[in-house]
Amino acid sequence: MTRSPLPAGAPDRAVSTVLDAAVFLLLVSAAIGLLYTVPQSGDGPENDPDVAAEATTTLATSTATIEYTPAPDGDAADAGAIRTDRGTIAELLAETTVANARFDDEPFSRAPTHETAVRNATRRAIARFDGDVEIQVRTRWRPLQGSGLQAGLVVGPSPPDDVDVHAATVAVPVDAATGTAPATPNWTLPVADATNDEADDDDAGDGADADAASITGEPRGTLATIAAEGGCDDLARSIAVRTVGAVFPPERTHTALIAGGAVTTATKQRYATASSAVDLNSDVVPDDAGARTRNSLLAQTLTDRLEPVACEGYDKTAQAASAASPTTVTVSIRTWSS
Repeated sequence: MTRSPLPAGAPDRAVSTVLDAAVFLLLVSAAIGLLYTVPQSGDGPENDPDVAAEATTTLATSTATIEYTPAPDGDAADAGAIRTDRGTIAELLAETTVANARFDDEPFSRAPTHETAVRNATRRAIARFDGDVEIQVRTRWRPLQGSGLQAGLVVGPSPPDDVDVHAATVAVPVDAATGTAPATPNWTLPVADATNDEADDDDAGDGADADAASITGEPRGTLATIAAEGGCDDLARSIAVRTVGAVFPPERTHTALIAGGAVTTATKQRYATASSAVDLNSDVVPDDAGARTRNSLLAQTLTDRLEPVACEGYDKTAQAASAASPTTVTVSIRTWSS
């Protein structure tokens, strides 16, 4: 059960701790698990714990279309390259969170114009809740605890120290490494879809139907199975592969790489940012390399960075595997009376 952290010096805040009867809501749009928590105090309609649950459901089920401009690392704009992206608010939040990840306080990937558009869509979605209720949305992505690889964003104000806070959480899958993600947004996809027929023979197999294990040598199975059979090194390798696949979904990234113009330039710059973060020498990456080649090189280098910490602090590899979460972004909603 997710519990909102208490800030230092705030012993009077009452935070939700009791599970609501509707622990998981089956969503038509995606397989997203909702965990509701209900406060132990508070009266009046503005304190209704269902507001947090309702806001969570809104983010998980309401779709939005956003417009953004891909640019080299977000530092320049090409007015003629406006792109659109569509998905549920929760999916868009998860996607832009991963696309703006950091590693050891350095950017691992940047998509600032996409993030701005998603933030604005989120604000519009929660603005529909009238009354004396404040709402904050937070996202969190931690592929491997203690690795320095992380991402997250906050939309909305922070609650005062002396109010009752109602909380709800959505777990959004971002397992794009093998094309199994339920999310539909394609933020790297150009308006005029390019086809894989334009790719060279070496990269013609890139895509959601490609076998991630055959691309990078990733062990098959769940992280728990991999840790049990291959130990910490295999666990680190699998986390690295899944992390890179989430940040650079093979099929969509491949399409972006062969699209030309601002989309291709921005995608290559994102790879360059990730390479710099993990100390991958960009000279070993051919300029015309496709997504499969780039993802493999990046995952191999990231594996070297993750191996020393993959099982650090855990007595058993199974515990380390259960703590890793490279394919899930947590979206948390907190509400309180204003």
